[in-house]
Amino acid sequence: MRPLIVGLGNVGKEYEQTRHNVGFEIVDALAKGKNLSWKKEAARHAFVATSREVILAKPTTYMNRSGEAVRELVSFYKPSRIVVIYDDADLPMGEIRVRGDGRSAGHNGIASVIEHIGEEAFTRVRVGIGRPENKDIPLEDWVLGTWNEEEWKKIKNIVEEATQKVEIQP
Repeated sequence: MRPLIVGLGNVGKEYEQTRHNVGFEIVDALAKGKNLSWKKEAARHAFVATSREVILAKPTTYMNRSGEAVRELVSFYKPSRIVVIYDDADLPMGEIRVRGDGRSAGHNGIASVIEHIGEEAFTRVRVGIGRPENKDIPLEDWVLGTWNEEEWKKIKNIVEEATQKVEIQP
């Protein structure tokens, strides 16, 4: 049996390199490191890259409906465990925390996963994106905004660190 590692984000060019897509960045790096290719699996509402060791996924349902894709992936692949990687504005930029359980803390993608597969059913890898220094910027605009040049330089290190924290084992 293989683990299912899901990176949360939004599909489409307009969402590339946004803070909300850090989960996609990390599973992309995992796939690249394993020389895996992405294939669209419409029935599972996701792009999927698989090997004998792991199932990687990027939902195509958009962030707020990620649980629909995760439910379909779990039902089809029957993984040994589930890991969900996502952005967290409540953590400082670059901080990474791994937890075996918890609530959504207001993250709509995680709320959707909890709704569709259950609160205790998966490991969470939270990747800090921080909050804007300018308090007038709405959180939605912040998470959907692109990384500035300085942040983007840090992202490579953050992605590498996160991939090391995500153990690919049954």
